[in-house]
Amino acid sequence: MSYHCGSVWPHGTAIVVRGLARDGQVARAVAPGLQLLTAADGFDRRFPELLAGFGADEVSTPVPYPAACRPQAWSAAAAAVVLQAVLGLTVDVPGGPLTLRPARPSPLGALQVRRLRVGDGHLDVDIARDGTVEFVDATGSMRVDVAGR
Repeated sequence: MSYHCGSVWPHGTAIVVRGLARDGQVARAVAPGLQLLTAADGFDRRFPELLAGFGADEVSTPVPYPAACRPQAWSAAAAAVVLQAVLGLTVDVPGGPLTLRPARPSPLGALQVRRLRVGDGHLDVDIARDGTVEFVDATGSMRVDVAGR
């Protein structure tokens, strides 16, 4: 167990997820993001600052790093970044459109997002298992651009 060698930092993983998704490599981006969300279950979904980097072949549940702060604000944002990658969500607040280009197929299966705050409004969206957007409702001043529509 080491603070800098082999530990998993949720915010660091989120940076990788974001970068890969922005580069168009959504499938590669989502894989570590989903692993991170799975690990969150071992911490009551309250991400710690870091966790010990033992593999699933070594331990059955994530191992907390003893001195890590939990919860940690910058780590908590990691879940939002994973959702952003799955939805293919980009937002230009306040002036431009909100764009949805979900991963196909959806790595989370069918997905419903309700009351996601964006600017002065909120977004509701339903994604089918195949990644198509089935329903969108946006309030406030946002415009929504959906891939394939």
